[in-house]
Amino acid sequence: MDTSLQGTNLTMDKVQDLEVAQEAEVTEAEQHIHLPSPSLWPLVLSAAILVTVAGLLGLPDSPC
Repeated sequence: MDTSLQGTNLTMDKVQDLEVAQEAEVTEAEQHIHLPSPSLWPLVLSAAILVTVAGLLGLPDSPC
């Protein structure tokens, strides 16, 4: 495998085409970022965990 610059045989047109293709890939990748929509479920889940832990901590002290 020849890695010298003479062996690659790149012309300015090919270099510019590569730069345009790389810019297009970056632009395309930026457009496809998907984020989840806002939700109340994390708040509900944290409240449920808090109630569960508080209930488990109070369990041994409760008279049965």
